[in-house]
Amino acid sequence: MLTSPARHSYLYVGAAALSTTAAMYYLRRRRCSATNDEHTANQTNHSVIAESTSTTDKDQENASDSITVKPIGTVRSIYRLCVGTPRQGLLAPDARGRIELLHLDMDAVDELQCFSHIWIVFVFHLNTSGKKEASKIAPPALGGRKIGVLASRSPHRPNPIGMTLCKLDGIDVHYRARSKHQKKPKRIVTLSISGIDLVDGTPVLDIKPYVPTYDAPTDGEYNVPSWVSQGLTTKRPVSISEQAKEQLDSILQNDSNALEFYRGSGAASSILRCIQQVLSMDVRSSYQTLKVRQGKSQAERAKRVQETITSKEPTLVDDDVCTQQIDNLLVYFKVTEATDAERDISNGSGAEDTVLVSRIELLGRAEDQ
Repeated sequence: MLTSPARHSYLYVGAAALSTTAAMYYLRRRRCSATNDEHTANQTNHSVIAESTSTTDKDQENASDSITVKPIGTVRSIYRLCVGTPRQGLLAPDARGRIELLHLDMDAVDELQCFSHIWIVFVFHLNTSGKKEASKIAPPALGGRKIGVLASRSPHRPNPIGMTLCKLDGIDVHYRARSKHQKKPKRIVTLSISGIDLVDGTPVLDIKPYVPTYDAPTDGEYNVPSWVSQGLTTKRPVSISEQAKEQLDSILQNDSNALEFYRGSGAASSILRCIQQVLSMDVRSSYQTLKVRQGKSQAERAKRVQETITSKEPTLVDDDVCTQQIDNLLVYFKVTEATDAERDISNGSGAEDTVLVSRIELLGRAEDQ
């Protein structure tokens, strides 16, 4: 993936805004026309994804054209929050989701099932609104040191667009009930995917098949900074208590459909692996890392999670215990800071801390949005 999932309902890049409630996602780009302002102003808008303003001819600043980009689908995911979502999907191969295509039919995905993996181009629909665009950012893995935004996969970029690689598990069609005035149910083409790092509700702009010959260096020659390569090999040890495992078994025995993405035989083992994968690679900013170590990160307090909570209140636990939402589960865990970290930068990111999962509870059935 080119960048990590983002943080709020509206996106601002320069003077342009993307709204998840709008039918189209767009950003405007200023164009400098040396000869004909009037002709430029009357032209039909064209599609563009970035904005750049002329600094050499201020008389042309009012002349602009733009393009519109329509989402072709929406992601449904086990993650409802950005915080705690893996920074790269394939680092958590058991993380599941699906893409619901909005207007395309099966003709659009003909032969796509022949590919094992797909690229997803998407919008960071949860980026914090009004945040000033920065040329340099501080990746969590660097413990506070800043690098250029284009040398990172930060969601806060000149254009709030990301790209992620995931596994394609299947293509299907399901039907969704319409209003009482519409007799026929809506037919929706659905792509089942895994190894994802996308938050529920993410708008999808495009889908492309993964072809190793095109998408990976064939000669094996490539360079990445040491902080990237070392970070990929560093995983936090995660232990899941017997009590938590028994609670999960009880949830699935009481209702085999309690989880949205994990059902049938092997559901318990798959979701347990996912929990371990997500928490082992949960590298956060220095601020978020401090909150987790102090037990001040509770998923159930977030509005996006509260919308799915049933009448049952989450269990009161010790003050130093955090919670993470995964599918319809609330996972209680405690983080212990590493005292002998092998890398100094791990002190700020928590990459070598120890995690203990103490409880697992059911949050509630996710509703279609």
